[in-house]
Amino acid sequence: MKKLIAISVVLALVTGAAFAQIAGGMYVNAWGTGTFVPLILQTAPKGYDGKTVQDEDGVELGMRSFVGVGPEWGGKAIETGFNVGGWSENIGFGISMGGFGDNFWSSGNIWARPFGNDYLKLTIGDYTDDTLRGKVGVTSAIGGFVMMSYPGGEDSIFNRIGTDTDDGCDVYYSGQGFMFTSMPVDGLIIMLNVNTEGNLWSPADWAWNEAWAKKVRTNDAYRAMQVAVGYNIAGIGLARVQYIGGWAGTLDPDVDKDGKPNADKIKLDRADFSPTQQQAAIQAAFNLTAVDGLNLDIGAKYFLPVTYKDDWTGTNGMTIGLGANYSMDALNINFHSVANLGAYKREINKDKLEEMDLKEDKSSGGLDFGVFLTPSYELDFAKVGFDFAFRMGGLGVKDAKGDTVEYTSWNQMGFGLWLQKGLGSGDIKAGVSFTTPVSYDKADSKDKSSGSSLIQIPITLTYAFF
Repeated sequence: MKKLIAISVVLALVTGAAFAQIAGGMYVNAWGTGTFVPLILQTAPKGYDGKTVQDEDGVELGMRSFVGVGPEWGGKAIETGFNVGGWSENIGFGISMGGFGDNFWSSGNIWARPFGNDYLKLTIGDYTDDTLRGKVGVTSAIGGFVMMSYPGGEDSIFNRIGTDTDDGCDVYYSGQGFMFTSMPVDGLIIMLNVNTEGNLWSPADWAWNEAWAKKVRTNDAYRAMQVAVGYNIAGIGLARVQYIGGWAGTLDPDVDKDGKPNADKIKLDRADFSPTQQQAAIQAAFNLTAVDGLNLDIGAKYFLPVTYKDDWTGTNGMTIGLGANYSMDALNINFHSVANLGAYKREINKDKLEEMDLKEDKSSGGLDFGVFLTPSYELDFAKVGFDFAFRMGGLGVKDAKGDTVEYTSWNQMGFGLWLQKGLGSGDIKAGVSFTTPVSYDKADSKDKSSGSSLIQIPITLTYAFF
């Protein structure tokens, strides 16, 4: 068996070297991570009234303990994967494969520069591009345990561009797409990304196969496209803007803009429509790099309001993200904050408003705000860090009459202490975290808690062969 492995490795190296000579170059890298938690302590859970939850026999639930294995961000199994790719001067490919538990995933893309320069690059398949993505996220080694519900990260500042809705791209469709990238002058990059969920069958089948009726229509795909522009100001920083496509303006479920029957009526069904997931947005950000030792990135995303004719109007409001990382010798301080505000979904149907005895629906969502602070210090044998996380929401929530609702606000805190030690092509991280229950401020009484406190001892192994 050892001889077989050795022969395989030699063949791979020889093949790779030959490929590099013929086609220009290739790469093989791998990354994976897994966390085991030998002890999780959960305190007795409390309801919204602040009282300890009882079982079906009326006995109060007490403290419980658990163990677990999975990735740091949560899940049932560790994640492993590797990437293979190659390129010549003007064409190349990339393949990613991996798995978590019994699930195996794979993706691939092909890119080309048709004119032999950076004026145009075409990429097709499954891909993500972080060129313009937010530059400062949460750097804690155990952040997913300190505040498990903390939103955002780099993508709260500026969303990455790509084809995966579950990976920070914030796009309407997920799966396969095509992207045009242009760098016509130094410092300037223009990107246009269209996602299609695949969509191609044999051309001979399209006329009779009913499944085509469920494929992505042309107007839907281009309505949902991403268009982004970035400009790197030498010695100062990176400015960028983007449009994330989706629904905006007034939507009529019965007719399109030309007064014809709406072929996409199923897309406008109220039960399936979510302004949060399918709403167009405009995003802008600036990454300041002019100050020595400081990396500062701030961005804002504004969701364009949507009105479903004679029914409701809504928006996800605005998201503001701020990240800062400062290093001085062995000391590093990382700060990240994200806020969502201005969201609402209001009735505009006259009959429904009359039933509610209202002339106008004044309901609105409240502020959702989070902050994560991580100072760390490089020791001779490892890095040591401390975490503080805070999240609050609900402040300013209004009902249909414009009055503050019963629960005016809620908040939660988390703390962590950890060590991170490099192991060559990877590292090991271990720490302890404490997360408070959610605390509610109520009109008739203060500081009612819901849920449980958590004490966790996560230990994470990460390999990175690049």
